Amino acid sequence: MNSLRVGVGLAAAENTLEAGLAAARLALANGGFDRADAAVCALIPAVDDRPGEILSQMALVLGTEVLLGLCVEQLLDGTQEVREEGSVCVFVLNGARASLLSYADFVGEERGLGSALLAGLDCRREAEGRGKGREKDRQTLVLLGFDCLRLSPLMLQEGLSSCTQSSCVVGLGVSPSGRENCAVWAGSEPMPAGAAALVLGLDEKPRTVIAPSWRREDAWRRVTQAQGNWVLEIDGQSALPCYRKAVGGALGEDLLRASEFVFVAIPQAEGGQESREVERVLDVVGFDPERGGFALPEPVPSGSLISFAFRDGNQARAELQHALESLGSPAPGAVLYLGDRSRGEGLFGVSGLESGYLSRAFPGVPVAGLSGVRLLAPCANGVQLCNHSALAIGLPPG
Repeated sequence: MNSLRVGVGLAAAENTLEAGLAAARLALANGGFDRADAAVCALIPAVDDRPGEILSQMALVLGTEVLLGLCVEQLLDGTQEVREEGSVCVFVLNGARASLLSYADFVGEERGLGSALLAGLDCRREAEGRGKGREKDRQTLVLLGFDCLRLSPLMLQEGLSSCTQSSCVVGLGVSPSGRENCAVWAGSEPMPAGAAALVLGLDEKPRTVIAPSWRREDAWRRVTQAQGNWVLEIDGQSALPCYRKAVGGALGEDLLRASEFVFVAIPQAEGGQESREVERVLDVVGFDPERGGFALPEPVPSGSLISFAFRDGNQARAELQHALESLGSPAPGAVLYLGDRSRGEGLFGVSGLESGYLSRAFPGVPVAGLSGVRLLAPCANGVQLCNHSALAIGLPPG
């Protein structure tokens, strides 16, 4: 039996390399380790940084090449939240069966990533002398980082369904940064237009909870005319006036600004049926006053149910508190908190709220938080895109 132990370090400096080395040493010290079995290293690099070179130096300090490197938007631990360039957070793990899978240049092949990941997991099980489909496999956690500007998150969601029956798969979509113009690294190797996965074999199944940042209007509406990604009519009326009415006030005249606060909620398909209980939100990405419609990132066919959803900091606080309470019994051994860049001070109006909630919910528990652009979270049917949300992962105690 493994005994999982975790250490977290967060550091900021004018020089990102200095911050990375300091965060690596701090994570080892906080975990009581001389070296790490595996690590997640998240950076907010400056424009002229070379993250691959920084990660290579960090790997030497950590004593492992089993390292998932990510360029992110925000970092947090149990005491602080940072968005400044030159900040690095390191989440080190010892006592878990850890391995790294990498997938470079996967543009157009996103639906095949699930099969590739499943094949990698099978090879890993065989190397460890375990058969396929064993109950133990359900205690495998897959942390996937992917380039969400070059890869389609929706196609990834569809492709990953094949490997979620035997593993808990979570994904953070990040955007390229630094001089290398890359978003994800496997060790110090860049994964251009690709993804990398840190695979952890645990003694217990990890627990996950989602905390949305939005509230939905009570009524569901039906799309009565659509063309591709354009919603043109809702309940027999032009769609754009419906959107303006939902926005309300002067904000309804500034549609680009309104799209930062008012989204479209759709039911998740569950068991082949539309479920009104499991929902996700889509950003509104375009407007056509002449046709009276608005555009979404993916097609929503005629006949589909939709509803308008509203960014709401007060609702987000309540959802976060409820989620952390449900995750905290029994207390996890460590918490990895993944979010998208719409959260933080811009949502809650104050800095440090999420860090404070996490530290109060899990006193003495190692906590690391990373914010990217897109989030893939476990659901009943595999994984789902969770825009404007956060995901807390509770790892079993050592």
